[in-house]
Amino acid sequence: MAERRVMTVGMVCVDIINYVVRFPDEDTDVGSKSPLEVPGGLGNRCLDQQWCRGGNASNSATVLSLLGANAEFFGSIPQGDLTSFFEEDFRRDGVHVDRCPRLPARTPTSCVIVSAASGTRTIVHSNGDLPELPADALRHVPLREYDWIHFEGRNIANVNKMVEYVRAEREKNPELKLTISVELEKANRPELDTLFSLGEVVFISKDVAMSKGFTDMESAVRGLKARTLPRSVLICPWGELGAAACLADGSVVTSQAHRPPSVVDTVGAGDTFIAACIWRLRRGDPVNRALRTACVVAGTKVGVKGFRPLPQLLKDSGLLHE
Repeated sequence: MAERRVMTVGMVCVDIINYVVRFPDEDTDVGSKSPLEVPGGLGNRCLDQQWCRGGNASNSATVLSLLGANAEFFGSIPQGDLTSFFEEDFRRDGVHVDRCPRLPARTPTSCVIVSAASGTRTIVHSNGDLPELPADALRHVPLREYDWIHFEGRNIANVNKMVEYVRAEREKNPELKLTISVELEKANRPELDTLFSLGEVVFISKDVAMSKGFTDMESAVRGLKARTLPRSVLICPWGELGAAACLADGSVVTSQAHRPPSVVDTVGAGDTFIAACIWRLRRGDPVNRALRTACVVAGTKVGVKGFRPLPQLLKDSGLLHE
């Protein structure tokens, strides 16, 4: 039997990433050749621009594939001028997209400004008019070919129905060994709370935790664990402070962050963390080891542009052979 796949369900978009010296002042013109002189003599200019494939689930599928997993992205792909760009880019990273519907629509786009001075990234996103996956999308997927499905928390009603379907299929087919994980990224969206009880592994962002009144990662996972399934694991990355997880027995494990020599590109760091966690947990590794690996992989990613340098950097570090 062929190696089972890990599927990430969510959105793909185009990221237009502008790397600048510092975040621009309002109503200024930042060019790529001549620095814009500002008070104090500090120049600002566009150091580089990249157009690349983005989206949480799309990025996580890429990192999973680069780490050696048999990865598949499942989401709507816009049909039009950029269809071949998406398909070829997924193929270049070894990500399967054969089951994705191609739909005539405007492509979702994220305009990103990455500041070299602060290491921050600022994103303005436009959804276009690309339809989300329908609630019955997984009914046409042979689930026996997968051992893990990860859901990006987007269209909550549809995600609920897709998870319910997977659960029902598992109950009917005890030999179907398939783990469900979900991601809650956006703060101040109460409808996302239903996702807490959907996955065996639940990822929440620092923003979500802070929006619920928590000021540190340990208290966040401990305080929010009650909203999850009893047997589930709740994981929360906390940027430069590392990550924490609350296990099924209520115990909390943590990991320190990995700091690269310099912060180059934080776009997709959270998606990288999730992918690396899933990669380790799929192998049967304990949660504390998965956290350590995820922090190292995400920290390594922050030190480079994009994702493709990761395999060589991680090979050189010896991480992939642990």
